[in-house]
Formats: sequence, structure tokens, C-alpha cells
Amino acid sequence: MDKKIINVKNLKFKYDNNSNYAINNLSFSVNKGEWLSIIGKNGSGKTTLISLLDGLIQCETGNIFIDGLELNESNLNNIRDKIGIVFQNPNNQFVASTVKEDVAFGLENRQYNYQNMHKTVHDILVEVGMTQYENSNPSRLSGGQQQRVALAGVLAVLPSIIILDESTSMLDPKAKDMLINLVNQFRKKYDLTVISITHDMDEVQYSDRVMLLEKGKLIKYISPLTLFNEISNAEDYGLELPLSEKIRIKLSENGFNLGNNYMNNEEIAKWIIRYHSKM
Repeated sequence: MDKKIINVKNLKFKYDNNSNYAINNLSFSVNKGEWLSIIGKNGSGKTTLISLLDGLIQCETGNIFIDGLELNESNLNNIRDKIGIVFQNPNNQFVASTVKEDVAFGLENRQYNYQNMHKTVHDILVEVGMTQYENSNPSRLSGGQQQRVALAGVLAVLPSIIILDESTSMLDPKAKDMLINLVNQFRKKYDLTVISITHDMDEVQYSDRVMLLEKGKLIKYISPLTLFNEISNAEDYGLELPLSEKIRIKLSENGFNLGNNYMNNEEIAKWIIRYHSKM
């Protein structure tokens, strides 16, 4: 039986001086080790939901449970220890002048033994491929390198849940793929739960499930495959279909039999290679 690491029940929230709910009677659960993508156009409630889960704002009604603990004032610090967030702009979360000091910051706050802390920082920088930059100023690194440092700082304190708050939106395709692959590797290695806020449908294909929000309401909560097959009006939700899906649709419209199911980049490339090999 899957363990529910996040359980949200009948959540409602609206900002001051606003009559509309930013989150409107929202209920859902997330299994431990799952990758959930939260999608929807600007104003759909994605960022508000993450702020509620991390206790930055309080709901008007409803309940949030994180790893069995109800989110309230007495449990707030314990719950925040379970959640690590990688933001869109990593410069907003850097607090030190060198990479190794920044990665160590969360450990220092938790009063880790110095020798253990030094080893943890070194080990995590090895895993994200940033040891050669350990004495560099993180604000002077490339966007992709900065996000790897930010990810290292989050992973160093061993959270149960990692939230990617549009973390790949400012990266070039190569850096984006590297970051997503790193997160996926860590998810499997440490049984982490990943929540990704994104407009990028290519990123969505890594998910186990996708939550589509509109005006604070849950529109769909399904697998990526089902989402891609069901949504023909992706643009209405501020989304863009992946290139592979655009190619599949265009080929199907021109008489090629690729079936009706979504195909990722690797699958569409294999299909094209097989087709040409038969010509």
C-alpha cells in the first residue's frame, strides 16, 4: 500500500482584499517517492499552493498533513525540515560567498558536527558535479551551475520532499536536462518525493502524476500520458505541447500511423528511424 506523504483536504485560501479564492476547496494526496507536476497558467494557484504546503501562509479552511504531521504552529519547524525548495532564481537563496559555505549553511543551522558536515558537503558536491567550484562565488556561476549548487544545498539536509518552483525556466535545454536528470537520480536513490511547478510540458513527462489547476480548482489529476492524450487545448491552460507530441500529431495528420498515444522525444526518434530503415 502506498504511503501518503502529503495529504490535503478541502483547502481554501484567498488573499486580503480579494473576493475570489486563490485555492478553492482543493483536496489531493501525494505518495512517498512520487514525482508530481503542478501545471496551469499564471494565477491558477500553483505558487499559493506551495506557500500553503510550506507554512508560509495559512489556509482559511481545510487541513494539510505532511509525512503524517498536521501542518500547524506546533509542527511547523518539523515540517519545514522535511521540505526543500529550489527556486526559479537560485540567487534568491544563496547566503554565502563560496559554494561549499552555501551548501553547508543548512547543516550549520542544524548544528551538525564539523567533520560530518565537511564530508556531507564534499559528498553532495561530488554527486552534483560541482567539486571544482567549491571555492567559487555561487552568484558568478552559470545558471545551470547555480541550480546544481542550490539543489546541493537542499539535498545536504536530507529532506523528504523537494519542490522545484519553476527551477528550469531560466535554463538552456542542456542545463535543464542535466538538472532534471539529477533530481530524478536523487529521487530514486533517496526515495524522495518531488513536486515540480512548471509550464514546460517536456519536464512533465518525468512525472508520475500531473495536477492541472485553474483558478485554484483541481481540473485534472492524472498521468502525463493521459494528460497529453486528453488535452487538445493545452494553450488554454498556458501550456505548450512537447516537440515530440507536435511531431506525432503532424505526422498523424499527414497519414502516418503512430497510434493515438503520446510519444516522448526518444520514442518519436526511434519511430522515425524505423520508418526510414524500411524505405
